[in-house]
Amino acid sequence: MSTALKQLPLERQPTSHLSKCVSNSLKIAETMDLTFGDQISSTNVSYSLYGDLSKPAIAVLGGISANQYVANTDIQGTYVDGWWDKLVGYGKAIDLEQYCVVSIDYLDGQSSQWLNAKDDSLKISTFDQATILDRVLKHLKISKLACLIGASYGGMVGLAFAQKFPNKLDQLIAIGCTELSSAKNTAFRSLQRQILAFAIQNNQEKQGLALARSLAMLGYRGEAELESRFKNQICDKQKSATFPITDYLKLQADKFASHFSAKRFINLSLSVDLHKIDPQKISTDCLCVGIQNDLIAPIEQVKNLASNIGQNATFSELKSSVGHDGFLKEFDQLAQLFKSRLEY
Repeated sequence: MSTALKQLPLERQPTSHLSKCVSNSLKIAETMDLTFGDQISSTNVSYSLYGDLSKPAIAVLGGISANQYVANTDIQGTYVDGWWDKLVGYGKAIDLEQYCVVSIDYLDGQSSQWLNAKDDSLKISTFDQATILDRVLKHLKISKLACLIGASYGGMVGLAFAQKFPNKLDQLIAIGCTELSSAKNTAFRSLQRQILAFAIQNNQEKQGLALARSLAMLGYRGEAELESRFKNQICDKQKSATFPITDYLKLQADKFASHFSAKRFINLSLSVDLHKIDPQKISTDCLCVGIQNDLIAPIEQVKNLASNIGQNATFSELKSSVGHDGFLKEFDQLAQLFKSRLEY
């Protein structure tokens, strides 16, 4: 499991708001050949299934820091915050009265034996993640998804799934993602990985992870939002050259570093930069959603993705001041968008 579960006393657990969930792990015993030549074996893939498996299935995938818990969940007395709980549940936009929902923890090499490695980074493609999702679906005897909803890295995996398994998907909603990473964003992520590699070499993994995450957050949040919140405020202590924005970044980054793995961050960050699909090979009905002020997947690039896919794709814009993280903030807009695409 990639993130720590939040333990709450029984009397504080909001059981009336929890979604029915089966959380499990699929063991893939054989060796898997990955897209870029690496091999892994004895892989464990964690997944969650919400709702009734007899209903049409929707796969929901988030960013590289997301886990399998998309809705608030009780795992044997342990309460877990769902990262998209406002959207997934009974009577919500992704309605468990109408659908069951599947989500996975991404393949990152941490739960596998890694064979024939040529360097310190495990090269995992979004197509490899799509294959892992397909294995979970086969395990659950789900022959076809009614929809795959992916945001950020999850949207990239969704695009790869649509290209690789066109007959197993009715429609794709890809939010805040493009067909390949821009040179600028690849440079930013490369710097993050270099920071982490240096920190690991010097036995400072958590500190390095916090620094890498801080740098990443400058891409996740929109410039307009950061300016409106902080306006380059300067501290009033003459002996301390600190700024509110750096305090904010440190708080968020330290919180992230307390439960995330540096090697997972490195491998999934690299996977984002290795991502490349062929839009003309996607025949699935596809909605490409761009987010205002998104520095990771700029709106023009998302529009180009929809145009390159062709007549099967449409474009929609999410209004947001927070940029890329709009998929974690603009729940009302997303709810309306999902309801317009999912038939109840």
